[in-house]
Amino acid sequence: MSLDSFDAWRRAARVAVALAVTCGLLASPESASANGRYPSAQYVVRGRGTTVLRATWGLLVQRRPDAPFAWVCEDALGFSGDFDPSIAIDARGEVLVGLFDGLSQLSSSTCEVRRVPGTEGLGIVDVDASADGSRLVALWSSGFVSSAEGISGGLFRSVDGGARWERAPIVTRDVLWDTVEIDRADPNRLWFTGVRLRPRRVVFARSDDFGATLDEWTLAAPTPEGVESAYVAGSDAVDRDAVWVRAVRPLTRDDAGVLRDGTDLLRSTDGGRQWTRVLRSDGPLRGFALAPDGRLAFAGGQGVGLLRSLDAGASWTRVSTVEPTCLRWAEGSLLVCADFVRDGFSLAESADRGETLRPLTNFCAVEGPLSCAAPGATSVCGAAWPVQRVTLGCTQPPRPDPRTDAGVDAHPPSLDASSLVDVAGRADTATTPTPSPAGACSIAPVAVRDRASSALWSMLAVALAARGARDRRSTRGALGDTGPR
Repeated sequence: MSLDSFDAWRRAARVAVALAVTCGLLASPESASANGRYPSAQYVVRGRGTTVLRATWGLLVQRRPDAPFAWVCEDALGFSGDFDPSIAIDARGEVLVGLFDGLSQLSSSTCEVRRVPGTEGLGIVDVDASADGSRLVALWSSGFVSSAEGISGGLFRSVDGGARWERAPIVTRDVLWDTVEIDRADPNRLWFTGVRLRPRRVVFARSDDFGATLDEWTLAAPTPEGVESAYVAGSDAVDRDAVWVRAVRPLTRDDAGVLRDGTDLLRSTDGGRQWTRVLRSDGPLRGFALAPDGRLAFAGGQGVGLLRSLDAGASWTRVSTVEPTCLRWAEGSLLVCADFVRDGFSLAESADRGETLRPLTNFCAVEGPLSCAAPGATSVCGAAWPVQRVTLGCTQPPRPDPRTDAGVDAHPPSLDASSLVDVAGRADTATTPTPSPAGACSIAPVAVRDRASSALWSMLAVALAARGARDRRSTRGALGDTGPR
């Protein structure tokens, strides 16, 4: 290669790398980054004055309303890679973090991370807290580690806000558990979903005595395609027999040969014995939120937008073209996670049932690592923060004028809302092509002068086209349910 060609190649390489960093495509393996994944907001919890947003690159903690969010890196919590921990907030405002080798408690006031005794070495697949944080559960499964005894599972519980924990009596065999939720109307009732291995089938389970005993049965979804996996989505504070489940259908190919992992939102009013499909999507529904009255519900995801139901799922209306990556109803407000490149925020709040969204933060607005008066576990995050910020593409100030009006007129609709009016058995959710979020990264045309630079631009184009892809299997947290947790 001549010097002129080499200089052209080097200039193209610099431009390509700069664009990739700006669009969040590159990750430093030495940093506590997004683990090679597109940076995404996955799950949010709020309680006792604290809001915690789980992202693919750690936890973002807001210690008081309207305060900036701070970062807790994966290294501080004791995990790395593609693992997405389940989280909840206890009565003391501490953050429960379910890890593949035990349960941790993060204090946002002291920056300390403590392991819950007795949970060491157990894979915590899900955690949940009652509305006041006084009752807590942590579901574990040995499926994360090899065992000569096969796969076992069980539950840890606390009735004093997390001060003391005990192992619940129930023990299961040959079930890979996915989710657990404390019923909002009856704190003694627990809901479970998982997969029984022999023979393989998706199961639903219930405990009416806070984990002392367990009743389990096959989840009989009213869909011809069947169910590949299921996750407890929510329950209300009125009817103890009402529960919602997000059921993922088996992979299928559409007419164009594209693989689809569709989702059905199911609702039961008899404690989980019989189910009614209230919403169908040809793509993953990443978010679900339910108000305490059991009638006001929200759902959404890529290609769907933000949907709202005022009648417990009998009908749905799209109220925004924002594509939620997680949803939660907390303290009278709707919390909405989104792609900050596409929608202008990572987390927003709505006080008017989804009509308008007030951005709370985006990844580039995070102030830095969580800090406390005395050095704590989060002090290890400081050295990684400058690289992490560049990895996120935050080399410039946060984008001005983030979208604050998320009503149906905010952007041209990509989905015919009329098809959502009757979803109980007829119209369901339409499927439309979704614009790539890469479009938010403005790339000016550049003359490509040689094969080397052409190859770089081709690689960049492929990366841009693929960077919005999501992992097919996600934990409840990634699912963004009021509970993949």
